[in-house]
Formats: sequence, structure tokens, C-alpha cells
Amino acid sequence: MIVKFKGHVEAIKDDSIYLYVNGITYKIFATTRDLNLITEDSKTIEVHVNQIFRDDGNFFFGFLDLNEKIMFENLIKVHGVGGKMALNILSIMNIKELIQSVQQNKLLNFKKISGVGNKLAQRLINEMKDKIETTIFDENIKSSSINEKKLQDLTSCLVNLGFQNKISEDVAISVISENSDNELENLIPKALKLIKTK
Repeated sequence: MIVKFKGHVEAIKDDSIYLYVNGITYKIFATTRDLNLITEDSKTIEVHVNQIFRDDGNFFFGFLDLNEKIMFENLIKVHGVGGKMALNILSIMNIKELIQSVQQNKLLNFKKISGVGNKLAQRLINEMKDKIETTIFDENIKSSSINEKKLQDLTSCLVNLGFQNKISEDVAISVISENSDNELENLIPKALKLIKTK
């Protein structure tokens, strides 16, 4: 079972990336969040992958954040949730939002996802509660250790400059993760440089 790839991005599609690894190019399905962060001129990147074998093929689902892969693996254990559906859920909600939605029984947060009706939304909440409580997320993964205030401040700055909230937050997470010791004034130009490539 393959769990991680390290390679160069050859192409970015609507729902996936083509990653060149040791002479082979793999198609890896990814969340909208990760697709917004990856560029074709990216240097070598590491992608945590979940490999799903089906009768019609062998599919890879990749994540820049190991915590998202862990959450993905919990989601696909819910009856009625396949790889594409789990990816859609993680594209709409980040891990924090997903956990809060489950813990606070926010059915509407799941129903706004294409293909999720009342029954599946309720099943997600019921079955994910135990999984979330027993799952140990990797605290060393960069996005899980971000200073919340710094994240909010940088995201707010980008939004005030006219960028979309979702992209602003994703870029802020990426920049702070790589420059956690920097002050806000030093993070802003780095974020602007990255967001303008999107």
C-alpha cells in the first residue's frame, strides 16, 4: 500500500494533479483547497495518499496535510461515502469545521455539499462522532499547530485586500506553516506573493 508520494507536478486538472515520481506520472485526486495551493512550477512536493482499489481501477486520493488524509480515511468508512464524496466534504469544510459540525449536530453544514441529503448528513454525524473521539491526529503536522490569532489576522488582511475568504485562509495557512516565527508584517508580503499565483 502506497502512503506518500514525493515528486514534481506535471499538470493541475479540475479535480486532480498529475505527479511525476521516479519515471511514472500518477493521477492523484485532491481537494479544492490543495489544488489552489499547488502550482505547476512548484518544486518537489510531498503528498500523503490513500489508495483505493475498485473493479474499474486503482485510484489515488492525495493530501498536503496528513490530518486531512486521516480524516478522509474516517469519512470513507461511513456507509454511503466513497472517495469522491469524502473529497468533496473536505473541499467544503476544513478539519476544524468538520469536527465542530459533527459535535454540534449541524446537519445543514453537510447538506450544503452536493449529493448529501438528510439521511446521509445524519449518518455522517452519527458515525463520525465515535471516529473523531478515537482518532489521534498528528499534532506535528504544520496546519494543526498554527497560531489561531495569527491565522485570523493574516486571513483578514488578505480579505480586506479583495481576495476571496477561502483562498485567503488557505494561503494564510500555507505561509504561516512555513514561516511560523515571523510576525504579521513579514507574513503579508509572502502571502501576497503566493496568492497572486492563484
